[in-house]
Amino acid sequence: MPIDESSRLRFHRWLLQHDLDEQVADAILASMPPYDWHELATKADLQALEHRIDHRFELIEMRLDHHSERFAGIDKRLDGFDTRLAGMAQEIRAVLFTLIGLTVSVLLAGASTLFG
Repeated sequence: MPIDESSRLRFHRWLLQHDLDEQVADAILASMPPYDWHELATKADLQALEHRIDHRFELIEMRLDHHSERFAGIDKRLDGFDTRLAGMAQEIRAVLFTLIGLTVSVLLAGASTLFG
């Protein structure tokens, strides 16, 4: 059963009434936590917690590695798209220059026929 603060103070007064030095009574009271002993964590409890946390982080790292691999694959695919788009842009430029040249040739031929 946890000891509440009023019980601790009554115990302190009782120690003083039974001819204990105040410093000794204070030391005894200080060694009694204001909560139940089963609430204290042991080194084993902390180590178990550390292992559980480490395991969780390992799982998270594995998931992140998996996602990283997937993103690397997506990056490769996007690089392929970039290459294809660059090739298409060159082809479009070539077609445009051809169309512009053809249009100018047709216009000049038409103008020479009309004014010729």
